[in-house]
Amino acid sequence: MIRNRLLLLSIATPVLLALGACRHTSRLERIAREARSFTEKQCPFNVDQYTRMDSTTFDTATRCYYYNYTVNGILDNDSVYTPDQGQRFREQTLEEIRSSIGLRGYKEAGLTLVWRYYSEQSGRLLAEYKFTKEDYSN
Repeated sequence: MIRNRLLLLSIATPVLLALGACRHTSRLERIAREARSFTEKQCPFNVDQYTRMDSTTFDTATRCYYYNYTVNGILDNDSVYTPDQGQRFREQTLEEIRSSIGLRGYKEAGLTLVWRYYSEQSGRLLAEYKFTKEDYSN
C-alpha cells in the first residue's frame, strides 16, 4: 500500500510540475498577447498635451512589461529629466502601481514594469523607470 502511494507520488509529481510549467508559460503568453492587442486596438493615443502612448510590449524572457511613450513640446527636453524630477516621478508612479487594481495580475505574476519616454524630435530614449516586485510589494 505504501509502495503504491510512493509510486503514484513519484509519477504524479513530475506530471503536476509539468502542468504547472505549462500554466505559467501560458500566463506569460497571455500577457504578451494582451500587450499586443492593447497596442493594436488603443495605440497611439494622447495621454495629455505633451505625452502620447505608443505601445505596450511584454518580453517573456525577461518578464518585463513596457509602457512606451513619446513626449513633445516642453517635455521633449533633456533639462526636464533631472535626477530630482526623475525621483519624484518614480515615487508618484510607484504609488500608483501599488494602488492599481488594473495592474493586479501583473503584480501577482511578479513582472518588472517599465515606463519609457522617447523624444519626438530625436527618437532618443529620454527616461526609463523600472519597478520590480521588490519595489511595488513593499
